[in-house]
Amino acid sequence: ASSGYIPTEQVSCVLNVVRVTALRQDEATDLLLSALDFDNDSATELPIETFALVEQIVELCQCHPLTVGAVSCWLGLRAAAIGQDEAVASICKDLAECVDLAKLPHNDGA
Repeated sequence: ASSGYIPTEQVSCVLNVVRVTALRQDEATDLLLSALDFDNDSATELPIETFALVEQIVELCQCHPLTVGAVSCWLGLRAAAIGQDEAVASICKDLAECVDLAKLPHNDGA
């Protein structure tokens, strides 16, 4: 009977690096707003405070498309649970804390 495992010597792995450049600020904002069913043109319907937080989230993500996309999914889920304005404020706070933690020196266990 087979164990379902592939012996290590039979595994071949090719690692391709794909460089992803930052989006423009408006593109990144549009991507984030898509989680709330908005785009830059309809963003005027958002309260000014909420839109300012959206822009802050985009800055915290450094306009990186993968980061903005992941946060966009997170925002969509949270908005469905607690509402869009509260979700944007909550995500912005959480993301700022994550960025601050990432700046701390890492303990390598030594």
